[in-house]
Amino acid sequence: MIRFFEDSDYEIVCQWWDKREIGKVPSTMLPKLGVVWIEGDRPGAMGWLYMDNSTGVCFPAWFTADPDLGPKAIYRGITNVLKFLENEAKSMKYGAMIAQTNIPGLAAIYSRHGFQKGDESMVQLFKSLEVSDGN
Repeated sequence: MIRFFEDSDYEIVCQWWDKREIGKVPSTMLPKLGVVWIEGDRPGAMGWLYMDNSTGVCFPAWFTADPDLGPKAIYRGITNVLKFLENEAKSMKYGAMIAQTNIPGLAAIYSRHGFQKGDESMVQLFKSLEVSDGN
């Protein structure tokens, strides 16, 4: 089962990132379109989709899964999240997806779903901006 990401899920995904010893993505950087795949009776995988507002391009991002799940369940969860987000993008008339990862297993999943390799030397960087409310 897939459901949309809720604010209360942020604590869960942070626990997963801690267990994997990777940095946490600030909640303010997560796009509004996020989903949670349910394994049994608990969250098993999550992913988000950034959607460009000037072209038909979108970006799946921040895919992760419960590190306590086995490899088959993680694969199943990530695959289902990706398929769901791809279908959402198609329904909103997006014509292309661009994905970035340094995780070989995730790159393999992307490849199995028709993604082609691009620039392998890319470095991904991000910065949070303080937005003024005009005062």
